[in-house]
Amino acid sequence: MLSLFRKNLFINYLLIFPYAFFLHLGVWLRRIPVAINPANWVFSSVMDTLNLSYEAQTIIATLVISLIAIILGNIVVKFRLIPNGQLFASIFFIIFCGLHANTLALTPSLIATLFFAIAVQQIMGIYNQKSSPLKIFNFGFFVGLASLIYLPFYIFILVGIISLIVLKGFKVRELFQILVGFFCVYFLFCTAGFAFDFLDEFYELQVNSFFSPYAFSLSFGGHGLVAMGILSLVFIAAFISLNLFQLKKTIIVQKYYDLFFWIIFVGLLSLLFLNIKEINHIHLFLVPLSILMGLMISKIKNQLLADTIHLTFIISALFLQFQNW
Repeated sequence: MLSLFRKNLFINYLLIFPYAFFLHLGVWLRRIPVAINPANWVFSSVMDTLNLSYEAQTIIATLVISLIAIILGNIVVKFRLIPNGQLFASIFFIIFCGLHANTLALTPSLIATLFFAIAVQQIMGIYNQKSSPLKIFNFGFFVGLASLIYLPFYIFILVGIISLIVLKGFKVRELFQILVGFFCVYFLFCTAGFAFDFLDEFYELQVNSFFSPYAFSLSFGGHGLVAMGILSLVFIAAFISLNLFQLKKTIIVQKYYDLFFWIIFVGLLSLLFLNIKEINHIHLFLVPLSILMGLMISKIKNQLLADTIHLTFIISALFLQFQNW
């Protein structure tokens, strides 16, 4: 099956949609409405206004996951990250989302991941560019949009600073371009909030309630620990195989993989001093982890072994969707 996703042919991109639908079977056969955390006030307000049915939310979530998978495929192809498995990152993003029913649902973290994937694509394009103010601004802008929908994404502003150092060479002017893009989102939002008188509600419910005086405030109980464990093992495997991401790679591709590790490390900082009440917080890590996993699978010479690992992940995802772990 993996051979279907080795090349970025148009028909292969189309296969992403039925593949995502198949990995959504659990939430169709076992209806688990996901309660929206009141701290995600912006998203909750929009969802209350739309009043979508469970089926509509599930279809939209499937389409959003498919769209993010396509964006990851474009990133891999454009920056030549996985020559022998150009859509592997796409299918593993879908699989990782399927490790828990909540991460398959239409949640603020999923929508924010869409904007963050676009932000990553923008910032990766600054390498070897004398002037790329639009891409740098766009990175800040899309991270701002992501954080407006799911606040913990604000931490990825640090990724912009690291990207300037790793890919381009740090300049204060370009740092300000990132910050202008980021705060442009909040300036427009606060302007609307002042006009329609909802700033106090936004601050109290979304901003104030998200921050915690304690370093680690994880309160989603045991739900999703298996999914977290699987993703942790993927990260450990990638970290142990660090040389795999450097061997026979051009300098720029090595820098891109370094950036993906930095995204994961920065994402871990989002666990500090924030009230994390939902397992779907793991969406923050899925963009880099999917690309790293895609490369590791592409390096397996034995096709049968690679297909077996792929099938094991699929079965595990479908199984976990029917559990309350």
